Amino acid sequence: AGFDHLPVHARPVSLKRAVSNIVENALHYGGDAAVSLTREGRTAVLAVEDNGPGIPDNELAEVLQPFHRLDSARARNTAGLGLGLTIVQQILHREGGALVLKNRPQGGLRVEIRLPAL
Repeated sequence: AGFDHLPVHARPVSLKRAVSNIVENALHYGGDAAVSLTREGRTAVLAVEDNGPGIPDNELAEVLQPFHRLDSARARNTAGLGLGLTIVQQILHREGGALVLKNRPQGGLRVEIRLPAL
């Protein structure tokens, strides 16, 4: 949904890595991924929404910290070191952007990649 394209000034390989990570997380943990691109003033917002369990409100900020896992069972049953969202956040900060995580009222998670639009 939203724009077919919306130019931003960012490193394409880094941005591709960030988007891929977010979409893969939505598919893995949420079962699906709906992607939209909108503009809010001077900000491009690429949102990825899923219908999974979301993230407990008290852990939304913590999942952006290196090596943080939501639960011990997930840590044992999935590959990786818990660095995915941390890396995405670092990529976006280098590009002058931000990563925003929000639980959806109807369930699931909304992850926003926010970058300055041209």
